[in-house]
Amino acid sequence: MKKQGLLGDQRFLFTSSLMLVFAILVALSRVLLAKNSQMITVINDAATVFCALVATIFFMVVWLSTSSQDISKKIWGLIVAGLIAWTIAEATWAYYEAILEQEVPYPGPADLFWLFGYFIVYVALVNQYRLFQTSASRRQKTVIVSLVLLFSLIVSVFVLKPILDDFDPQNLLESLLNVAYPLSDLILLTLTLAIIFSLEQGRFAFTWRLLGLGLVFMALGDLMFSYASLHGTYDPETGLNAVTLLVDSLYYIAYLTLGLGAYTYKLTSDSLQPVGIDIVLRSLTKSNILVFVGKDGRIISLSDNFANLVRSHTTGQFLETRLNEALKVNQAVMEDFIQNTLRNGFLSVRPLIVRDLRGDQKEIWITALAIYDDRQQFVCIAVVLRTNLDVPAEEERPLSEEQELLIRYYLTQTGTYRSEENQVLKTYFLGQLRLLYSLTQQFSGTSVADKLLTYLSQVAGQNDWHFAFTNQQISIPEEYEGEVLGGHLSILLHEAKNFAVNVINLKVVEHEMKILDNNLSTDSLGYLDKYGLRNAKTMS
Repeated sequence: MKKQGLLGDQRFLFTSSLMLVFAILVALSRVLLAKNSQMITVINDAATVFCALVATIFFMVVWLSTSSQDISKKIWGLIVAGLIAWTIAEATWAYYEAILEQEVPYPGPADLFWLFGYFIVYVALVNQYRLFQTSASRRQKTVIVSLVLLFSLIVSVFVLKPILDDFDPQNLLESLLNVAYPLSDLILLTLTLAIIFSLEQGRFAFTWRLLGLGLVFMALGDLMFSYASLHGTYDPETGLNAVTLLVDSLYYIAYLTLGLGAYTYKLTSDSLQPVGIDIVLRSLTKSNILVFVGKDGRIISLSDNFANLVRSHTTGQFLETRLNEALKVNQAVMEDFIQNTLRNGFLSVRPLIVRDLRGDQKEIWITALAIYDDRQQFVCIAVVLRTNLDVPAEEERPLSEEQELLIRYYLTQTGTYRSEENQVLKTYFLGQLRLLYSLTQQFSGTSVADKLLTYLSQVAGQNDWHFAFTNQQISIPEEYEGEVLGGHLSILLHEAKNFAVNVINLKVVEHEMKILDNNLSTDSLGYLDKYGLRNAKTMS
């Protein structure tokens, strides 16, 4: 649910309008009863406790509706705990003022609950900032630092300095509390600004900006209360003035804004649906090169595109040359490759770094099959070199139809080429990744969704897998087939899901992924289950 859609939602409009009307009525009633100090105190305390309770209930609904496996449940639980503490503090304050009609003890029980609530909310905000998988840009950091410095300067000059000037070691606890409150508000403002300015245009950006605005109102109310109390302008007992009305109103407006933020989160979560994106799948390996060698590793014949691999104009010069010499690799490595092929009958996939005639390195993958005649007499070793030949179209040396058929046969015989199975695995992986990217994009914006692809690229790089995730393109090498392909995709898909669950409701992720599974054919499900892709596991 985008911001525009949320502002057009009747439930949101009704709830926000109801809160606004309530705030206006409370302020108006206090103005009309300004001469009755006790009555306006009762109205203010009751309104503040009521609003704190409303915010707590809204957050509790979000917390209870979140799956226990959802990582965000802990965050909502922390905020609920913080709001409960603040509600108890507000109720304690109201009990002394409105019921006992006594001066609220300072320091007292209310202060204990307020400070505890601050700490719990801090922890929740830090955890949520980490879950957004984002960081502020240089410009955003400049704005955040500038605002924090501005607030710090104002608070230091108008609030902290007078407090420190009046610091009384004889009333140490009271003096420390006087300092603790404005410092706590500065921390709250810093964390809130970091979240607000780091958000992109995700579907939950408006929700978190509402929550942030509520916390800003809370911090400003506290700071204005400290300043006004120091200068004697906050005076609810002898009458109502503009400063007192503003300070008191900020508190219940803050709670109502927090509650509205929680309500919009619930509305947005319930309406979350995937959208289409343009991630495409392509192959890294474009070229297959066919070479026939003897037991001694000498080249018997080879396809013309071998010249493209080694940057040569012709291939004739390589006949009767040892393959390791033509590829400029260590002879021992090539002998080991030949012996393994002869011993096992084939070699499925082996990576190899070769050099061309210019000395430039190139990574290739070798597949080999020992060829025997009808009398089981050794004939030769058929070698398929697989790589990505980046050559101009006019310099390409295409394979003949016979060579294409032979390569397909050799790759199939060695278990390297499983066309249908591999296509199902890749298509499934692409479909699930598109879904996770889409949901992440809606939750936290495009920049966070792009970090999903960057993260997968890092996972692949750490394991020396030759995947590429660039410009919304997923490149998968053709040499990865069967179990190798399934294993790699399984781990990558699991990591993608973990990334997405960090910023999306787990129930939504699992529900949407299951929908894709339900639309698959029986054969496709068989391939996926064969290689464990539907039950992706992490690396041990």
